[in-house]
Amino acid sequence: MGAKDGTCDIAFRAAYPSRAADFLFSPPYLLIEGAYLVEARMTLSGPAEVDAAGRKIAATKGTAYAQYLARNLKQAEFVLSDDAFASFRAGGIDAVAGIRQPLVSYAAANPDIRVLAERFMEISQVVALTRGKLRAAGFVGVTIEELKASGFVRGALDRSGHADVLVAPAAAGS
Repeated sequence: MGAKDGTCDIAFRAAYPSRAADFLFSPPYLLIEGAYLVEARMTLSGPAEVDAAGRKIAATKGTAYAQYLARNLKQAEFVLSDDAFASFRAGGIDAVAGIRQPLVSYAAANPDIRVLAERFMEISQVVALTRGKLRAAGFVGVTIEELKASGFVRGALDRSGHADVLVAPAAAGS
């Protein structure tokens, strides 16, 4: 990526813990929810019920939610897949982990499945700056907070057809 190798100074990224060594992060400007898709007939109501012995959860390789589940699942079997939806449809998978909006779209076209209301994780979207850019990071942080407080971020999401994406709350001390 250009921000890591120095060919650019700023990037809009997910704030993965593994990136913190290389980047300075602004406060988050939006939150992407990780959710589970299950068969509609299943009585599961939340993430804690999905992470149970004997259950299998599929996620697409290389995604933020796959990395999160690899670190955080306690009991369920984690299945990495090139196509988690295809693995689910092939059978033997109890839930698909993914970003809420695509899961909801998929479920809307398939009445035999549903998306659990409670998220299992949130992915903070931030402005990432190369290390050493402390003054720029301070400016970007203040600007992000102003854009959230003014309603600019919410309006931009709404205008772009992403009304279902969550604006991050104000950072502590803002």
